[in-house]
Amino acid sequence: MVLRDCLQKIESFNQRQPTTTKTSTMATLYLAAPNDSEYYMYCDAAYNYCEDRKRVGFPLYTTTPASQAVSLLEFGITAAAAFKDTTPRAFWLTPNSHTPTAYICTHRLIEPAQAHTPLIGTVQKCSTIESILPAGSSVYQLVSGSAKAWARVVVVRSADLFPKTTPV
Repeated sequence: MVLRDCLQKIESFNQRQPTTTKTSTMATLYLAAPNDSEYYMYCDAAYNYCEDRKRVGFPLYTTTPASQAVSLLEFGITAAAAFKDTTPRAFWLTPNSHTPTAYICTHRLIEPAQAHTPLIGTVQKCSTIESILPAGSSVYQLVSGSAKAWARVVVVRSADLFPKTTPV
């Protein structure tokens, strides 16, 4: 029952097109999540993001815990951004505003040429408090290059399914 509801949400979500002039000037975010757990998690997050529209950044969830002084966080996805589905765009990997204060996160610009590489973030502990950032934490987000909300977020199984883009 839950899987069927999730698949119906995904189908209706992926078919939804921007309908207003405002969203037609914004970029579309494409995520490729090959594993089932990440695919369904990001489909649900994409649906909630597009229904809510209160945040500029799209949340990312870690697949690995962070317990070292400096840790690499994997998100289990690759991503790309495009304007009007054909013009590739750069976007930002930035910390969420609610990242725990015991950690410092890096900002990173993702160029269009990096669209097929797995997203990885870095966190550094800045306190001596013994803490672990668990897998499934949302300490990073993807923000469009213009810092506007994404027009839509499309989740697919493979980066090969990203739309074919034309260089700027």
